[in-house]
Amino acid sequence: MEPRDVLDSTASWTDLQVWLRNTADARGTVGANGVCAIVIGGSDDANALYEASIKAKEVLKSFPSVALLLSGRPDIAAACGCEGVVLSETDIPTVAARKILGSDESSEQASIV
Repeated sequence: MEPRDVLDSTASWTDLQVWLRNTADARGTVGANGVCAIVIGGSDDANALYEASIKAKEVLKSFPSVALLLSGRPDIAAACGCEGVVLSETDIPTVAARKILGSDESSEQASIV
Protein backbone atom coordinates (compact mmCIF):
# COMPACT_ATOMS: atom_id res chain seq x y z
CA MET A 1 0.00 0.00 0.00
CA GLU A 2 0.99 3.56 -0.55
CA PRO A 3 0.26 6.19 2.13
CA ARG A 4 -2.20 7.91 -0.21
CA ASP A 5 -4.16 4.63 -0.56
CA VAL A 6 -4.80 4.67 3.18
CA LEU A 7 -5.25 8.41 3.63
CA ASP A 8 -7.59 8.82 0.66
CA SER A 9 -9.40 5.51 1.29
CA THR A 10 -8.82 4.30 -2.26
CA ALA A 11 -10.50 1.20 -3.63
CA SER A 12 -7.47 -0.98 -2.81
CA TRP A 13 -7.50 0.09 0.88
CA THR A 14 -11.28 -0.31 1.10
CA ASP A 15 -11.13 -3.73 -0.61
CA LEU A 16 -8.44 -4.86 1.82
CA GLN A 17 -10.55 -3.83 4.82
CA VAL A 18 -13.58 -5.69 3.45
CA TRP A 19 -11.45 -8.76 2.77
CA LEU A 20 -10.04 -8.68 6.31
CA ARG A 21 -13.51 -8.43 7.84
CA ASN A 22 -14.75 -11.35 5.74
CA THR A 23 -11.77 -13.65 6.19
CA ALA A 24 -11.63 -15.95 9.21
CA ASP A 25 -7.85 -16.26 8.83
CA ALA A 26 -7.49 -12.55 9.53
CA ARG A 27 -9.32 -12.86 12.85
CA GLY A 28 -7.34 -15.71 14.36
CA THR A 29 -4.17 -17.53 13.65
CA VAL A 30 -2.74 -16.66 10.29
CA GLY A 31 -3.12 -19.54 7.88
CA ALA A 32 -1.68 -20.29 4.48
CA ASN A 33 -4.40 -18.25 2.74
CA GLY A 34 -4.51 -15.34 5.17
CA VAL A 35 -2.80 -11.98 5.18
CA CYS A 36 0.04 -11.92 7.68
CA ALA A 37 1.32 -8.38 7.05
CA ILE A 38 0.49 -5.14 5.35
CA VAL A 39 3.37 -3.01 4.11
CA ILE A 40 3.03 0.74 3.67
CA GLY A 41 5.81 2.42 1.77
CA GLY A 42 6.90 4.32 -1.26
CA SER A 43 6.54 7.78 0.20
CA ASP A 44 9.10 10.54 0.45
CA ASP A 45 6.63 12.41 2.63
CA ALA A 46 7.31 11.35 6.21
CA ASN A 47 4.18 13.11 7.47
CA ALA A 48 1.95 11.21 5.02
CA LEU A 49 3.61 7.92 6.02
CA TYR A 50 3.06 8.71 9.71
CA GLU A 51 -0.60 9.69 9.22
CA ALA A 52 -1.27 6.62 7.06
CA SER A 53 0.36 4.38 9.65
CA ILE A 54 -1.77 5.78 12.46
CA LYS A 55 -4.94 5.31 10.39
CA ALA A 56 -3.94 1.77 9.37
CA LYS A 57 -3.09 0.79 12.98
CA GLU A 58 -6.55 1.93 14.04
CA VAL A 59 -8.14 -0.39 11.47
CA LEU A 60 -5.77 -3.29 12.14
CA LYS A 61 -6.26 -3.35 15.91
CA SER A 62 -9.30 -5.54 15.19
CA PHE A 63 -6.95 -8.00 13.44
CA PRO A 64 -4.07 -8.67 15.86
CA SER A 65 -2.60 -11.43 13.69
CA VAL A 66 -1.95 -8.97 10.83
CA ALA A 67 1.31 -7.04 11.24
CA LEU A 68 1.77 -3.51 9.93
CA LEU A 69 5.22 -2.92 8.41
CA LEU A 70 6.65 0.30 7.02
CA SER A 71 9.08 0.38 4.16
CA GLY A 72 12.46 1.80 5.17
CA ARG A 73 11.39 3.98 8.12
CA PRO A 74 12.01 2.36 11.51
CA ASP A 75 11.75 5.75 13.21
CA ILE A 76 8.17 6.24 12.04
CA ALA A 77 7.36 2.56 12.65
CA ALA A 78 8.47 2.93 16.28
CA ALA A 79 6.53 6.17 16.73
CA CYS A 80 3.33 4.57 15.37
CA GLY A 81 3.64 1.26 17.16
CA CYS A 82 4.06 -0.74 13.96
CA GLU A 83 5.29 -4.30 14.21
CA GLY A 84 8.35 -3.72 12.06
CA VAL A 85 9.96 -2.53 8.85
CA VAL A 86 10.96 -3.77 5.43
CA LEU A 87 14.46 -2.62 4.49
CA SER A 88 16.18 -2.40 1.13
CA GLU A 89 19.91 -2.33 0.45
CA THR A 90 19.87 1.48 0.47
CA ASP A 91 18.08 1.83 3.83
CA ILE A 92 19.76 1.93 7.22
CA PRO A 93 21.48 -1.25 8.43
CA THR A 94 19.39 -3.96 10.05
CA VAL A 95 21.23 -3.54 13.38
CA ALA A 96 20.32 0.15 13.50
CA ALA A 97 16.69 -0.57 12.62
CA ARG A 98 16.46 -3.18 15.39
CA LYS A 99 17.84 -0.67 17.91
CA ILE A 100 15.30 1.96 16.87
CA LEU A 101 12.40 -0.49 17.00
CA GLY A 102 13.60 -2.17 20.18
CA SER A 103 13.93 1.00 22.22
CA ASP A 104 10.61 0.34 23.96
CA GLU A 105 11.52 -2.14 26.69
CA SER A 106 7.88 -2.60 27.69
CA SER A 107 7.16 -4.29 24.35
CA GLU A 108 6.82 -8.04 24.69
CA GLN A 109 6.90 -8.80 20.98
CA ALA A 110 10.07 -8.72 18.90
CA SER A 111 10.04 -6.33 15.98
CA ILE A 112 10.08 -7.66 12.44
CA VAL A 113 13.00 -6.42 10.37
